[in-house]
Amino acid sequence: MKRLLFLFLAILLLFTGCAAGDQTEQSHSTFHGTSSGGPLGKSSSASGGPASTQLQTLGRGSGNSKGFYRISMDLPTDGDTYALLLYVDYASRQEVPLCGKPSCAHNTDECTAYLPGSSFEYKILAEEDQLFLFYLPIGGGAVWIGGDGIEAAAPCLFSMNPDGTGRTKLLDLPTGTLLAEPIVYGGGNIYATAETTRMENGEGGLAQSVTENRRLVVFNTVQKTMEDVCSLHYFDLLVGAYDNRLLLKRYEFTENPNALSDSAYNALFSQTPVRLVSRDPATGEEKEHIAGKGGELDDLCVAGDTVYIGGPSSTIRRLTLADDQVSLLTDKLPAGRHWLEAEDDHVLVIYIDNQQVNADVTDVLKVDSETGELSPFTLFIKKPRERVSVLARNGEQYLVLCGYRSEEKKTWAGTHQVEIQGWNCALINVEDYWNNRDAYIPIQNSGENEGG
Repeated sequence: MKRLLFLFLAILLLFTGCAAGDQTEQSHSTFHGTSSGGPLGKSSSASGGPASTQLQTLGRGSGNSKGFYRISMDLPTDGDTYALLLYVDYASRQEVPLCGKPSCAHNTDECTAYLPGSSFEYKILAEEDQLFLFYLPIGGGAVWIGGDGIEAAAPCLFSMNPDGTGRTKLLDLPTGTLLAEPIVYGGGNIYATAETTRMENGEGGLAQSVTENRRLVVFNTVQKTMEDVCSLHYFDLLVGAYDNRLLLKRYEFTENPNALSDSAYNALFSQTPVRLVSRDPATGEEKEHIAGKGGELDDLCVAGDTVYIGGPSSTIRRLTLADDQVSLLTDKLPAGRHWLEAEDDHVLVIYIDNQQVNADVTDVLKVDSETGELSPFTLFIKKPRERVSVLARNGEQYLVLCGYRSEEKKTWAGTHQVEIQGWNCALINVEDYWNNRDAYIPIQNSGENEGG
């Protein structure tokens, strides 16, 4: 069970958020809270803030009303790797590097789209009149060279204009800081899970990474500060936002689960209380919405003011946050390895191949949020097989990832493998998407490979 939980958390971090930006992750969800005042509501500051709280995963990019921003795949050179900041313009339906210089080669720091290092080290967040760029070096900037811990470039947060100009460092983060997704953004505040990583000697003198001081932090983009909000223990997770409050899943372990054998952990976990709580970030007050034991709240997703909870077995329960009422949505889920995702106010059940570790998606079901009726979702990318997923919403259209530019290459061993070299994005009407109609409006790209 311990390994299974770690696997599930890894999937959750990658697909609903907390990963280091997997370029082929299979989902992106944005949830909206209220627009009332307060630390998560509409900002009255000069920098502004969205009209509503947003839970976002930034591994795939971030959008505003005019376009969508993302980090390209790694671009190899004769020297170090670099990446580009790309922009999808909704009006022209084009994706281009975020650079206004004619004839720019986009391969030096004179280009506003140029990002030195790996694409996995950057996260972009788009506001209407401002962009925020996290630089999060691998290991949090703490690297190991010749047996000594040597600081590399420190993690930091930049701001810039929507056209990429005016890039300015807002603040440095402590060396060793790692941020996990998802993030919650509203009113000029960015909430995220932070950990501190340091290097130390392990068994046999080998270096090992030690992660400690896991907590929820807030970045105030107006005052240019980073502050701790509360501690997070072991598997505690930020899972959403609702009514100007943060939603947290809290486990109440009586001892360190990482120090136990698998059998001891399984016995402890089965009896460990888990609670879904909402937290007022201004006062620190927490309200419990539902509680259980063991893995009873492992598989959940948040859509607006409703939480959908998978399991046990073939069931999905529906929790209304306004009154904490729990009802059975369906008990007719087919058997198989799956998890829940939310897209706007829609609930999806994602099935994957039981026989594979890095499994392709086999089926996706839509769940009617009122009746619990199940129906197939049939918009898929063929290779690798995954659902056509939403990157952003613009009015009555979605921007979706609907395919990849790829090339088959021969390996050193003489075998052939398909190498992904870029994304194919498109606009699609929201109604068409949810009715399985592949009426894509293509986004034209520069045609340049992003990787390979």
